[in-house]
Amino acid sequence: MFGAVLIASSFDFAWGSKGHQIVAYIAEAHLTDTAREKIKAILPKNGTLAKASIWPDEIRKALPQMNPLHYVDVPRGESTYDRERDCPQRNCIVEAINWYLNLLKANDSPLAEKELALDYLVHLVGDLHQPLHVGFLDDMGGTKIKVTLEGKAQTLHELWDTGILQTEPGSARAIAKRLDEECSPDDRVAWQAGTPADWANESLALTIGYVYPLPESHEISTEYVQRTLPILHKQLEQAGVRLAWLLNSTLK
Repeated sequence: MFGAVLIASSFDFAWGSKGHQIVAYIAEAHLTDTAREKIKAILPKNGTLAKASIWPDEIRKALPQMNPLHYVDVPRGESTYDRERDCPQRNCIVEAINWYLNLLKANDSPLAEKELALDYLVHLVGDLHQPLHVGFLDDMGGTKIKVTLEGKAQTLHELWDTGILQTEPGSARAIAKRLDEECSPDDRVAWQAGTPADWANESLALTIGYVYPLPESHEISTEYVQRTLPILHKQLEQAGVRLAWLLNSTLK
């Protein structure tokens, strides 16, 4: 399904280690005992979801053929993901999540394949909730646009992956705990629904409504950061809740 084909990629460091670990810590807090035990049996000794969440980025240079699995881009002007138009070879984030879920669920999957599936699933569910991982083809998910935040030049994609989140103090574990405590039980229940395609459409709506337009100078203001942080917080919490839901449903 995912052949070793080198193609141009709009993939940067998705969320960065901090963001991915926040998602993993939130998910770990909501696992069932059964799912927790099955995950323990799949991961290597002393393995955790937080460690698994960053592994796909750590090996990306060694496995560049996997890069397209971290995102999907759509034509500017479109407002929904279309599999036949946007992912005809099934080589994108939405279809990869579905693939790895099925692999993790299958009783006859080799343990090594289950570990790979779990690592990528933890990572990609996080990626899918970073809006620019469902971005536009013409700027390759914001990787072709340069911006500046507090004097630091970076791409627009990097800004949403790591730049804005780095303005917030605290460890990944501490931020995860705070976000989880602030999340209402009603929201947590409501978010345990939908499909990866539905979640991609939510991210695309945020890309359209909040990522753009940019200031003409491409200098990111304090106001832009203050408007964006609550969105990132919600996306991180949503990703963690949904990841736990998927794992609990799959590893019964």
